[in-house]
This record gives sequence, C-alpha cells and structure tokens, in this order.
Amino acid sequence: MLALALLVALQDTTAHAPILEPITVTSAFRIPLSRTSLRADELSGIRSGQSLDEALVRLAGVVAQSRGTFALDTRLVVRGSGARAAFGVRGVTVLLDGVPQTLPDGQAGLGQVDMAALSSVEVVRGAAGAFYGNGAGGVLRLGTGLATGLRLRATRGSHGTGTLHAAAGARLTGGGVFVTAGETRQDGFRAYSAGVIRQAAAGFTRASGRRSWQLRVRVSDLARAENPGALDSAQLAADPTQANARNVAFRAGKRATEWQAAVTSSSVFLGGLGSATVYGLVRELDNPLPSSWVRLDRRDVGARMEGQWPLGHG
Repeated sequence: MLALALLVALQDTTAHAPILEPITVTSAFRIPLSRTSLRADELSGIRSGQSLDEALVRLAGVVAQSRGTFALDTRLVVRGSGARAAFGVRGVTVLLDGVPQTLPDGQAGLGQVDMAALSSVEVVRGAAGAFYGNGAGGVLRLGTGLATGLRLRATRGSHGTGTLHAAAGARLTGGGVFVTAGETRQDGFRAYSAGVIRQAAAGFTRASGRRSWQLRVRVSDLARAENPGALDSAQLAADPTQANARNVAFRAGKRATEWQAAVTSSSVFLGGLGSATVYGLVRELDNPLPSSWVRLDRRDVGARMEGQWPLGHG
C-alpha cells in the first residue's frame, strides 16, 4: 500500500490539468454592500396584497414565511439573520418611511403594513446592515408613495378570505397627495383562525429647488386575530382543521392598533443627499396566550438623520 501511494504521489498530474487565465476583480468600494429592491410597478402585480411575503419572495437572499393567520406575523430571514425567530422579525431592522418599526427588544412585525400604500421595498444584506444598528443582520426599507388617479381592488378567496382596497392620489405643482384605505378579513382554513384588519394611510410631498418635504400618516387596526395554535402528529392526522383546545379555552389571539406620523426633509448638498425625519408612533397590543397575557402600550417619538454621498465608480 505504501508503494502504491508513492507511485501515485510521483505521477505528473500537471500535464493534464487545464491552466485558467487569471481574473482580477477591482472595486472602488471598501464596504461590502448587497442591496436589492422592487419598483412600484412590480408591487402592483402582487397577487392579492394580503401579506408582504408575496412581495419579499422576489428578492434574492430573503426568505419570508407567512403562517396564514393574522395572530402570527410574517417570519423574515435575510441571509440567515432572523432564522432563530419562531415568528415575526428579529435580527433585521425594519424601516417604514424612515421610521424604525423595530422595538427596543429587537422584535418587529410586518402584518400591519398596508400593501396598497407601498411604493418601494428595499433590502440591504450583509455587513452594510451595521450602518442601521449593531443588531442589524439586514435591513428592510419600506416606503409609501403617490398613487395617481383612483384605484379600487377587491378580491375573494376560499375560507372566507376577502380584501377591499381603495387608493386615490393627485400630482400637484412640485409634489402630490395620496390616500389609501382597505380591509382584509378571513375565516381561515382551521377552526378558530378568523381575523380582520383595517388600514389607512395618507401622504403629502412638496419639492422646491434642491429641497423636498414629505408628510406620512398611517393607522392600522387589527380588530380580530384568533390563534388556533399548534397540533401534534396524532391531532394533525385526525383532523388538520381543528384548533388547539388550550388556545380556544384561553381565547388566544391578538388585538393591535398602531398610529404613525412622520415628517421628512431632504436636501441636496455637497454632491450628496441628506435627510432628516421626525416621527411619532403609538402602538397598543393585547395578546392573550395559553401561558401568559402580553399587553403593550408604547408611545414613541424620535428623529433620524441620514446622508448619502457617492464614493466613486468601480
């Protein structure tokens, strides 16, 4: 065996190995940045507009999983960040119109984002997420925008699923105004999984010279969200539509209301773009569970400043 190994080692394998031409990769950027986004026309083609996962599934490196119930938010994973969250968003910073949606404990929810009002969806992946905080394995930036004219949309599906959305907007001299409103409801495939959510948003934009102003207001009311809970293998085999008996007995579910208002001023200076946002946020949550009862009553005000300057061309 030793002799055989020696003969193999002495063989000249270089004669048969192809030699590749060298490849040189250069870049003007020293910061690893990976960013993808969806345009407004791509968002308008989302099938039902019921949840944001239908839009996020189009972005590379992003996994969005919806449980199909309003009681559990869409689970978001960006290149592995957020994979340990049982539901909702952890490890990924979420911004809506420049306003942080991530709570101090690192949790953020996407269930109360109105698809009818979205004009942009952008995901920043990799180490560049550190610009938005030390716990940002990725960043999800959402923006609402102008919807010119009048748009009505109604959908109907199985298990009592239905949506009704209306949007109106007009472009004014140097800006524009828009308003959207909608309701989504479902009875659910499983017992005790019904839900109703109502949303509305309004915005005003004004531009003058090198400066622009933006006002955004939104409200979301999760009026009803029943939580059917998990089933074991025997229960699943017997009847996959049944609800967990403990969840029904404890009336597990969610009731949540959010109000948000933000004013943003943007200006072009020193060859770049700078913006400042002042915002206020009210978030109320009533979340009974079989093991506990969670209640939140948050009042939040804050400000953000952001600057963008080109570093060159690679």
